[in-house]
Amino acid sequence: MTKKELHKAVKQSILSGKTKQETFDNFKEESPLSYEETARIVDSYPTLESREEYKSINMILIILLSITVLSKLLLGVLFMEENGMRFFPVLFIFPILNIIFLYYVATYNNVYKWIAILTGIGFLRSLPDIIGNPVDIFTIIDIALTIGLIIVSAYLHIKLFPGYKMVVNRETDNEGKIKITRVVKFEE
Repeated sequence: MTKKELHKAVKQSILSGKTKQETFDNFKEESPLSYEETARIVDSYPTLESREEYKSINMILIILLSITVLSKLLLGVLFMEENGMRFFPVLFIFPILNIIFLYYVATYNNVYKWIAILTGIGFLRSLPDIIGNPVDIFTIIDIALTIGLIIVSAYLHIKLFPGYKMVVNRETDNEGKIKITRVVKFEE
């Protein structure tokens, strides 16, 4: 089984309703990867239960990302208006990353952490410009949108991909020998 086949099989297993622990236990022996790498792959897909539980919050994130796409398209139109039609391709360059994130959030792929990190970095980089200028309604809306993106995406990352632990089990057999095994336990 290749890594790509494992990804596909794990995703199918989780989408069929199995827990992450059940999925890991099914694939840990036939996986060509280490237990830790296999656990990382299993953890990269949210369970059906968590998808359903956090569907409304995920929709809020989709709405926030859609607003950023629209605002960046508007920014591109204004830029194009100022500088002429030769800058038409710029119209699609501004929102490209947000469009990619929007697709991945809509399909529950594991990008939530990156949305929070990149939005946070962008916010920190723009802070000197915000602090030095008078605050208008657009600045307040932009700050609220940015903080909303950071909080909602970080929250969803924590809830949809809670992680796993490598637990060491020590057992003594009948002869008194200690057998040490590593077990992966998912925090669902």
